[in-house]
Amino acid sequence: MGDYDKTVLGRIEGVVLKGFRLKRRIPRRLFVFSLVLAELLWLQYVYPTICWDIKMKYIVGPKEAQNLFFLLGLLPAFFLWSWRDGDKKLDIENQRVANKNLEVSNENQTITHNQTNFHKLVEWLLSGDEAQQLGSVPQFLPFLEGKLGEQFQESAKEVLVSFLASSEVERLKEEDADPNKKRVDFSPTVQRIHQLIKNNGPVFANLTLTGIKLRGANLWGANLQQAQLAFADLQETILPGAYFQWAELWGTKLEGANLLEANLEGANLLEANLEGTNLEGAYYDEKTQFPEGFDPVAAKMREV
Repeated sequence: MGDYDKTVLGRIEGVVLKGFRLKRRIPRRLFVFSLVLAELLWLQYVYPTICWDIKMKYIVGPKEAQNLFFLLGLLPAFFLWSWRDGDKKLDIENQRVANKNLEVSNENQTITHNQTNFHKLVEWLLSGDEAQQLGSVPQFLPFLEGKLGEQFQESAKEVLVSFLASSEVERLKEEDADPNKKRVDFSPTVQRIHQLIKNNGPVFANLTLTGIKLRGANLWGANLQQAQLAFADLQETILPGAYFQWAELWGTKLEGANLLEANLEGANLLEANLEGTNLEGAYYDEKTQFPEGFDPVAAKMREV
């Protein structure tokens, strides 16, 4: 085939393929062969007598000729079927990409919305307005649970822990300023945070609460299994019946705390300060770790 023929054929091929959007999916030889077959079928339709004479004289008998042209007609049919199938696949892929882009867009909008709400809650908690503070505390729970995005869990915990720490500092200042050293009660907001921790212990078990200030809090029966409470301030905290299985209480301040019948199975109490701590009836097992020199029997604890 000469250069001219190749050029002309290439142009024809390019125009046809561009029209069908198949330039990259149909091999050159298959395309040319399909054109030749289509041309033969077209000649048979336009000049049936001449084509019949050619088939009978130069190819095969009548029956074989019909079978041959039937088989030859399958390739153009396959060509058309491939074109339609490829077009459908392309539409499906485009729709999949569009759905994915929409999903990403919706996710980004949700994250932005949640960020706005989180910042608003922080503003309310730090506003000094008691009504806003009380209303904001329970709304931190979905963020702590990770329901609104895991990226908010640690931030929500840090906000509450920091608020408790600063509130405790202010409370102790008031006590020191009182000549009679009368105990200053927790603010309603602090009490609500204590209640949030008490009622949703499993949520906080997945968070690191190292150094948290819960001194004097009423956490009766709180579920703090596997909680990370190393170096936490739990002095004088009310914890009867609390669950501390496998909790990390290394170096925790528990002076004067009430852990009557609390469950300390598998808990780590190494270096914890248990001076004056009520551990009567509290449960422990062989995995429980106590400070050096501590006698659980003398403390009237129960081994399980």
